[in-house]
Amino acid sequence: MTQGRKRGLVLSGGAALGAFQAGALITLSQRGLEFEAIAAASIGLLHALAWNRGPQFVQRLDQTWREDVARFSPFEPGALLEFKSPFKFRGALTDLVAKYRDDHPDADAPGQVPIYVALTEALSGEPRGYCLSAPELDAETREAVLRAAVSIPPLGDRAVEINGERLYDGGFSNNAPIRLLDELNLDEIWLIDLTPTAMQTPLRRGLAQSVDRLRQRQLNPWITGAAAMAKSRLGGPGRKSHTRIVRIAYDPRGLELLLRGARGLTFSQRNIDRLLALGREQAQRVWDQYFSG
Repeated sequence: MTQGRKRGLVLSGGAALGAFQAGALITLSQRGLEFEAIAAASIGLLHALAWNRGPQFVQRLDQTWREDVARFSPFEPGALLEFKSPFKFRGALTDLVAKYRDDHPDADAPGQVPIYVALTEALSGEPRGYCLSAPELDAETREAVLRAAVSIPPLGDRAVEINGERLYDGGFSNNAPIRLLDELNLDEIWLIDLTPTAMQTPLRRGLAQSVDRLRQRQLNPWITGAAAMAKSRLGGPGRKSHTRIVRIAYDPRGLELLLRGARGLTFSQRNIDRLLALGREQAQRVWDQYFSG
């Protein structure tokens, strides 16, 4: 069932919920799973870069989250006194991305695979994608893509100009960027998804249509991005029909679903430890089901 299959990995965004994703990746790395390509949005980019650096870097992700991320506070209220944004996501995420990035990405190097980065176009809110190892991507543009991937306008960041477009965090338009791998003719895609199923159901299609009307007015970039995010999440990820999706999901129910937003912004040691453990457990559960199927 597993031999000779071409697999891709898709890593969605989710701020502090990324600890769940890190825990899941640690389990998959320990099981020796390999991928032909990776597509990532937002915090998923950090994990994509770590995966490409090798198993030893993946195994250190829990340490990174416990030591580097747990000390990170996303808010700096004192900045308000200086008429600045109190949010400081991008600086911290940029530092984390820099820690794991490869200065010279090369899709043909042993142990490395292409990484496709999901971005959002600021004016329209439409999704964009860049492959970090594309030959036409020079070092300056690659740096800009990495900055844009963790730029969050609603939290005070500015969109990054790339090839005449202003771009930011791809989680706002395509948080599970499966479509970036469409042309690779993969047999299956392993999706580590931080978007609850309840946010993807057709029952909320009316809301998606409402926010789309809001987006058409072009009120400002972060509103259009938020509208695009809602529309893409509520519609569910698109993909080619022949590709099997293996989904490892942070999928809370009931009260836990209501607390999802708070958990996504809580970088406490307790929350991170809990999410790391959940990610490991859920990945092991999906792995066991995969091999028993």
